[in-house]
Amino acid sequence: MVFLFVLHGSLAMAADVVGGESLDLFAVGFAASEVSLGEAVSAKKDNSFGGFYNPATVPKRESAYLYSFQGKVADQVDLFALTTLFSLWDSPISLTWLQLQAGNIPLVASENVGGNTDIEPDSFANYEVNGVVAATAIPISSDWSVGVSVMGYTKRLSDVSGAHAYGYSVTPGIYGALDDSWTCGMYFRNLLSQEKWATAHSGVFIPEWHTGLSYQHGFLSVMGEWVLLPKSSYAGYGRLGLALNFGDVFFLRGGYQQTHMTAGFGIQLGSVSVDYAFVGSSARRFGESSRFSIGVAL
Repeated sequence: MVFLFVLHGSLAMAADVVGGESLDLFAVGFAASEVSLGEAVSAKKDNSFGGFYNPATVPKRESAYLYSFQGKVADQVDLFALTTLFSLWDSPISLTWLQLQAGNIPLVASENVGGNTDIEPDSFANYEVNGVVAATAIPISSDWSVGVSVMGYTKRLSDVSGAHAYGYSVTPGIYGALDDSWTCGMYFRNLLSQEKWATAHSGVFIPEWHTGLSYQHGFLSVMGEWVLLPKSSYAGYGRLGLALNFGDVFFLRGGYQQTHMTAGFGIQLGSVSVDYAFVGSSARRFGESSRFSIGVAL
């Protein structure tokens, strides 16, 4: 087994969080390499972070990833995660444990946290999420595979009565190679989901239908994706990603996601890799962010 340590970081983030529900784990984003591509990765081959995107792209390899994300949301947000990849019955498996903590999140009294009446206007609380994500990809032919990921989690707001909850989300996906250069992928994020608060309030995540194509030839990779929101009158938006690979040593990346641009680069020197991503100021109301990853395979 290969052990890989990856450190992710982010600077100058801001978020719209009401009652602790809007800080979606999927909205935060994960590896700098995926973020710099505008997260247009539904058709990206052998994606080690496919458990958070298209589970059908989870690669068949044995490895482990330890990574953390740190950003500015109100006060401070920290995300720590451990991902392991292994094979079971000739199918790749991805398991991830993660913890997200946010300090001084602004609160609004509403039924979003179960109808609490002890939330004062302009008050603040600490927010914590603990979750486990399991994903697998099952080959159905030499070029096609299907996959599914399941996330279970708990969340709580400190010093707010009844403000703790548990929930789950299920995401299926499919991936295929059309020829030596073209691949396609599709996944339905949050196809099934449920969240229950201690005060008996319940809710679901908004489902998202992601469909994409990827083209790779020589040192050039181009990715495109369309995100459809069935519960929002089928509104949608596009994502684009571009990567240049210079001898598997230096990588330039750029992307577009909804209303903002992304950019980044990567360096691979033997067992050491460094990735950087910049996200524009319109990103999900998070503000501008600089993210980085440092990886060492031992």
